[in-house]
Amino acid sequence: MTTPESQLRYLETLTDHERDALSRSFNFADGHARYSITQHYATLVDKFPFLLTRHYNQDETEYDFGQAFSCLAGQTLPEMERVLYCPSASISIELAANYLRMNKLSVSLIEPIFDNLADCIKRHNVALKPLKEDSLSQGDISSWEKDIDTDAIFLVVPNNPTGYLLSPSFFSQIVDFCVQKQKHLILDFSFRFFIPALQVWDQYKTLEQSGVRYIVIEDTGKTWPTFEIKVSPLIADKQTFALLHRIYRDIFICHSPFALTFVGEFIKASHQEGALKCFQNIIAKNRSLLRATIVNTPLEPLSNPIASVEWIYIASDLDDVELVKNLQAYGIYVLPGRQFFWSKGQRSSKFVRIALMRDIDLFARGMRVLQESIPAIFQRA
Repeated sequence: MTTPESQLRYLETLTDHERDALSRSFNFADGHARYSITQHYATLVDKFPFLLTRHYNQDETEYDFGQAFSCLAGQTLPEMERVLYCPSASISIELAANYLRMNKLSVSLIEPIFDNLADCIKRHNVALKPLKEDSLSQGDISSWEKDIDTDAIFLVVPNNPTGYLLSPSFFSQIVDFCVQKQKHLILDFSFRFFIPALQVWDQYKTLEQSGVRYIVIEDTGKTWPTFEIKVSPLIADKQTFALLHRIYRDIFICHSPFALTFVGEFIKASHQEGALKCFQNIIAKNRSLLRATIVNTPLEPLSNPIASVEWIYIASDLDDVELVKNLQAYGIYVLPGRQFFWSKGQRSSKFVRIALMRDIDLFARGMRVLQESIPAIFQRA
């Protein structure tokens, strides 16, 4: 007899693919930051022993982190009492999903998107409907009044896997729509630091001045190589925050002051040195290597040219799972695209995602292997 529990055991998720790739030669699967501290943050190394022995004041530590984060992001965060610090963005999403369930709110969730985001919400029996990224690309919400009948809208900015970005004017339109229709707006900014445009206009100012009911999820794990020690600030409007804070306190006393300070040092170094020098140049160089490698092949890049991942279209009879398996035979691990289409209504098997936040020398070696493997893989197809 097949039970829901037994079915779950055999459903391979994107996170399963990422876990399998962690110890492989060329892990280009997960979008976390995996590059050398000594190459890019050498000045921090001598500070780390002190962080293990110093005294921490929790309030001061949280305030110091919040100031550093908002300064680098170019954002005016609301009062620090309305910022909750979680160990990862997935946990922040879990808290938001709890909030949605407790308030019996349905959600329109962007698609394509990383599948665990949808899965986290589904586990709370929250009604989900897909909001196609293509409809956002038109920059026109005139049809939303009849098309969006859910209580909340959930967007990722920039989107993962495509890097799609809302313009300031379109962002304001969406906020105004949510105010007028009394909808919650949930935003995941986990990949914000790869898009310089997001640092020159203040999303929080727009949110706070509008009066919209909102939840914002931030993250550090995609940007800084902190060995899975992460900080995910979780922010909300005053009314929403009260219940969100209660849910948080049922699970956490606080996030580790060591983690806040450790990650905070990377943020401060990036602010001092500049994001371009610290991490954006890694993305630019690796994207250039990848695109040079796949030029004139059946692999076509489609993502925003400054995002931290590359969304690749497969212009051949080969599908994503077949390509992923073929690449694994050469030691290269990437993600199949079909799970990003979480609603399964128009699931596409013609995409793969390649993560770029890796040391340039490692990525270059992987690209040489990729270049050698492509003719053999597609000749077989």
